Amino acid sequence: MLSNPFPSIPVAERDPKVFIDRESIMIEVANVTKDCFNTGNSQTMIMQGNYGNGKSHVLRYIKARINEQLGNQSGKRAVAAYVQSPGGDINYLLSSLIEDLGLDFLQEQALLSLAEFYNNQSDRSKYVIGSKSSTSVNQPRRLEMEVQTLRRDLTPDKILLWSLGNDLARQLSVKFPDFVKAFCRLATEASSGLAWRWLLGERLSRSDKDVLGVTSNIESSDDALNAFTTLKKVLGVSGIAAVYVLLDEFEKVSEIQNVRARARYIDDLRHFIDQNDTGICLIGCITPTGWDYVRGSGHPLARRLLGNVHWLEPFKLSEVERLIEAYVTVARSKYLDEIPNSNTLFTNKTRAVANAELFPFGKAAVSFLHEATKGNISEVLRLCKRLIDLGSDKNYPLLNDPALISQFTGVALAEGAASA
Repeated sequence: MLSNPFPSIPVAERDPKVFIDRESIMIEVANVTKDCFNTGNSQTMIMQGNYGNGKSHVLRYIKARINEQLGNQSGKRAVAAYVQSPGGDINYLLSSLIEDLGLDFLQEQALLSLAEFYNNQSDRSKYVIGSKSSTSVNQPRRLEMEVQTLRRDLTPDKILLWSLGNDLARQLSVKFPDFVKAFCRLATEASSGLAWRWLLGERLSRSDKDVLGVTSNIESSDDALNAFTTLKKVLGVSGIAAVYVLLDEFEKVSEIQNVRARARYIDDLRHFIDQNDTGICLIGCITPTGWDYVRGSGHPLARRLLGNVHWLEPFKLSEVERLIEAYVTVARSKYLDEIPNSNTLFTNKTRAVANAELFPFGKAAVSFLHEATKGNISEVLRLCKRLIDLGSDKNYPLLNDPALISQFTGVALAEGAASA
């Protein structure tokens, strides 16, 4: 290996390269996500699990796969956003969702939405500076061409962006038209910075709001709830039929110290589900303690989540083995790709080694790690990282002696365990 393949800090990667098993939970995820995409009906799903059992990793994997499989196809599309923590109120949840979707993505969707709206107007001349009739601008063109044209022409002297945005807001009949107007201002570099700050919930001055053509900020929880619904509708114009909200650390809501603030947030989450009965899929991860609080509170939110709850189990011995093998394989593949004649070297070195796919670990090491961690994924990765570092420093070619591993990790040897 060129380097230690195990993470220094065992936290979920943005785009996980290793994903082991979880077959049963992924079948449930596939059912929920497909149903939302295919039928348009909103869905909820809760995954319970103790800290370190891979909840964040699963959510990030779901995000990557949804955006890869449903985000890049032509026509009907979907997008998934990962929210690391719900924070203290619904406004934080909104801004975190917007931030994860990203400025570049939302700029492109703003252009697509404006192009689709512009393309469907019977008289486009009212949006073109200096045009006296619709004949010169009403020729049918492909949507892709409209996007290219708008990207070039959304300037003060060609296309009236403010007029397009205002008319799109009226067509959508949303409760928060200012959100549509600010969203559309993302489409041009001249106003995209201000629009981005407004969408993230920053309070803008009156002069800045005048630039965007809006009269308000996103301030109250009602504003945030209406913004969610409006975002979904305006993304629908650009072809996005479903928005997947992947909410991590859901238990943080139950830990809000202010009782009234906590009750308000829980109520807002219930309203979020109720107001978005189409096109939204909420998948949340929560600890058992947090779930016991939500379920035992008697709040209507619990009834909306109870129908689809699944437990994320610690890894079994066979799964720990496949986890270690997967990380080793990723690192070894990079080595074999980059180092000349390394295939021959690897074959000679491992020919006499049992279970070469785990090398430099052995079966006894895997059993020790599983027993020591009780299958907690974060702990397995942490100990593997330490073992590789110390084994390399001390020039141990094989890590398979439980006594040695106990010494390296500081984890006591289980009673009755023997050296390999």
